Amino acid sequence: MCTEEDETEKVSYQEAVGCLLYLVQGSRPDIAFAVNDVSRFNAKHGKANWTAVKRIFRYLKDTINLKLHFKGAETLNGFSDADWASDIDKRRSCTGFAFNPRGGAISWRSKRQPTVALFSTEVEYMAAVVQEATWLKQFGAEIDECFKKEHILIACDNQSAIKLAETNCFRSRSKHIEVWHHHIRDRINDGTIAVRYISTEEMAADNLTKAVPSNKHQLCLNKMGLNIKN
Repeated sequence: MCTEEDETEKVSYQEAVGCLLYLVQGSRPDIAFAVNDVSRFNAKHGKANWTAVKRIFRYLKDTINLKLHFKGAETLNGFSDADWASDIDKRRSCTGFAFNPRGGAISWRSKRQPTVALFSTEVEYMAAVVQEATWLKQFGAEIDECFKKEHILIACDNQSAIKLAETNCFRSRSKHIEVWHHHIRDRINDGTIAVRYISTEEMAADNLTKAVPSNKHQLCLNKMGLNIKN
């Protein structure tokens, strides 16, 4: 009798996930969360995991005409979001970010955080993508001098996280956050970045951290510059 394990050993799971990872890195930020999720089971996958991979390929087939488009002024803005304790096994949170100069994404990521966050503010604070923003500003400055003068605006939908980043006040609930997480304060003080509040309804990085309804998914596509155009 053929078991589920025997059936899944016959499929090219790792090769399929590798192809999806290539697309994620190159031009399809909209599948980053889903691909990140299925890639966690490369070593040991089951029938449900293989079904999820096939669903991603079906989605790609239905949206084959989606392309990244760029327009408007050259301004480096970013979106940073996190989904608290979404990993039901290890209770780790998922972080997502996207940087959109000229209305189209050039840098994005969806990944599980390496540590367990104790409350949602800490999650959003760790999700502040300071290192990526700093590198993008330095890279942009080599191309255009205007990037040296302007800060990168990062949108976050957690007001407590923004206040924690902008002040040096001691708080008993946040004293355990590692020192390197406070690196964001230095980058705010030296003008490299600025953080602003944005409502969850307008957060473009939502589909990088969780499964979202179709209308929200479409909003995220539009904000990241993924559109069907000739």
